[in-house]
This record gives sequence, structure tokens and C-alpha cells, in this order.
Amino acid sequence: MNVRDRVMTLRKPPEENSIRYDNLNGSNTAIATYQMTKAGTILGTAASACHLSLFMPKNLPEGALRAANITGTFALLGAVFGLTTNATATMRDKDDWVNYFAGGCAAGVMLGAKTRKISVGTGSCVAFGLWGAFYKEWMHLELGKFIQPPTY
Repeated sequence: MNVRDRVMTLRKPPEENSIRYDNLNGSNTAIATYQMTKAGTILGTAASACHLSLFMPKNLPEGALRAANITGTFALLGAVFGLTTNATATMRDKDDWVNYFAGGCAAGVMLGAKTRKISVGTGSCVAFGLWGAFYKEWMHLELGKFIQPPTY
């Protein structure tokens, strides 16, 4: 119900539809995992569009399979990151960079398992873990927005 207009609406407020990256603190694990999966799906869709525009498929089924493969991989990485970060925060009862490192490392290991290469898993674990820890510390120290909004 829209309180200002006193009418029933099915539209959600904009803050309920947006993806949040600051709620990976151990509370609402299902919602945070869903939001990270949604973010991974959106990023995967963009990545598959770029990939398909650079490497044209031979036919429609091949393009659809490649797009689904890329989008599904990104969605899996987002889900694993969100779930592991929240599970670690719940077990440790702390909200710090270690949780984000563990989530990033778990996502990297899943990428290595998908490619079936230990070197990809190890490198992705370190890279994603360090990126997650850096992001969390950046936000913890309140150094401003991590990605600045565009100015027009």
C-alpha cells in the first residue's frame, strides 16, 4: 500500500528492487545470496552479449548454449560468493574482510572446478579473495564510493 496516496499498488519501492552489496554480514543469508545471484546473472548476461558479439556463433542453438553457459557461470559465482560470505560471517560473528576473502576464494575455486584446471582455481581464489577483502576494507574505512557514479 502506498502510504502517501493511500491507494493499493503492486509496485515495490525502489530500494527493495535494488541490489545491495553491503548486507553480507550474516543476517538474511537467503536474501543476500539471491541478490548476489541476481548481480551475477546481470553481469553474466552482459558478458555473454559481449562474447557473442565478438565471436559469432554458427547458428542459433550454439549461441543460446554459449550465452546460457556464460550467464550460468556468473550466476553460480555470485551465489557461491554471497552464500560463503554470509556463512562465514554467521560462524565467526564478525563482519570484516576475512568473510569477503573466503567468499571470493570459494567463488574462484568454483571457477577452477568448472574449467577443470587447478591453476585457474588457485589464481581465481587469490584474485577474487583479494578483490573482496579490498572492497570490504575500502567500505570499512569509508573512503567513498568504490565506483563513482557518472557525472553528466
